[in-house]
Amino acid sequence: MCLSSGSPAVVGKTAYTGEDFRGSVGAFCGIIRTQPPHVPEYLACWFRSPAYLAWRDGQARGANIQNLRFSQLGQLRIAIPAVTEQKRIATALREQMGAVERARTEAAEQLEIISRLPAALLRRAFAGEL
Repeated sequence: MCLSSGSPAVVGKTAYTGEDFRGSVGAFCGIIRTQPPHVPEYLACWFRSPAYLAWRDGQARGANIQNLRFSQLGQLRIAIPAVTEQKRIATALREQMGAVERARTEAAEQLEIISRLPAALLRRAFAGEL
């Protein structure tokens, strides 16, 4: 988690590794590790939720540099459902985000094709095909 940045949009941003991480992070970052029975992927999704973003925006303070402290995170209350529900929610969100990413990729490909259409039409027109 980014704990300090000049950009309010970056403070509190998280990245989920999906596996045990053994290493270190930069000076302005922190590591959050879950403990059983919490499902890490569920919490990774929660850290992208509107509830978390609203909390983060109310916490990060600073004239130029925005900061979050571990003491603030320690007071954060997260509703944690049963493990089976955490897994169900995380799986559903992962599938939905995959569908969103596929749609985004397809839209970008279609936009690329559309952007080439005027040039193709002009070539056909000047070749006497239209």
